Amino acid sequence: MPYLDTKHGVLKSHLGGEKAFTVADAQRALQLKRSSIYWILYNLTERGQLERIGKGYYRFPPLSQLSIRSGTYLSATAQRVLDRLEKEGLNFFVTGLDILTSYFDQLPSSYAPLVYVEKGSSDWATRVLQSLDLPVLVDPRSGDIDLVRRVRPGVEPIIVRETAELGFSQGHLATREKALVDIYFEVSRGYYPFPLSEAAHVLVNFSFHGDLNIVRLLNAARRRRIEKEMRYILIRGLGLLHEASEVEVSEGVREFSKMVRQLRNEVVHGKHF
Repeated sequence: MPYLDTKHGVLKSHLGGEKAFTVADAQRALQLKRSSIYWILYNLTERGQLERIGKGYYRFPPLSQLSIRSGTYLSATAQRVLDRLEKEGLNFFVTGLDILTSYFDQLPSSYAPLVYVEKGSSDWATRVLQSLDLPVLVDPRSGDIDLVRRVRPGVEPIIVRETAELGFSQGHLATREKALVDIYFEVSRGYYPFPLSEAAHVLVNFSFHGDLNIVRLLNAARRRRIEKEMRYILIRGLGLLHEASEVEVSEGVREFSKMVRQLRNEVVHGKHF
């Protein structure tokens, strides 16, 4: 990971739960000389990853205030997951909501990190992640995740799934197109508890503000065997592709496309943003 992103992750891991922190707090977390701490804090503030709220005081900005252009912002839990699995040398990537926070309309107060690990390594990943003292669920459905939330209120489980496809990621983070495909697949199939309407908002926001790469999106969808669905959504929902022939899809896909089209029309006519 780039130097500043790594230091941001360490700060987030140690101080993410604080309302504010000082230069001294940052120095204790990073274990660097004071001049290096000032340089790091200054540059993270310039990038929008920190806010300076007073002389010597900083905080992590609310997700709703993060800049779309300033990169990917992982939750504190997802950052800890990434650091731990990376240290162990697993092949994996973080995907789903953590990659797409810049495109939310309404951010959930918390959500379960979604991690795809190389096929055959879920047991290894589970053993490593259990040291975080958080529930780890391998290949759950939405109901399983909701059950853990009821048993341990305020605690989000870590979701682990195996995959044979690791090509749509960089630095253990999924591309945004891959994350979009994954969260659509997870939610529409009942594997991950998240409103499908919010997934539609994310897609529309990404298409208007995120330099959506259609080829990359369709390639990722093809690997998940939902290219036909995604192509239909791009045609009927977003109007980004020309229709060569009628695409047969389920009623659920048609309803999702209608949601996307309605949201897109509202954006075009200035009812959003």
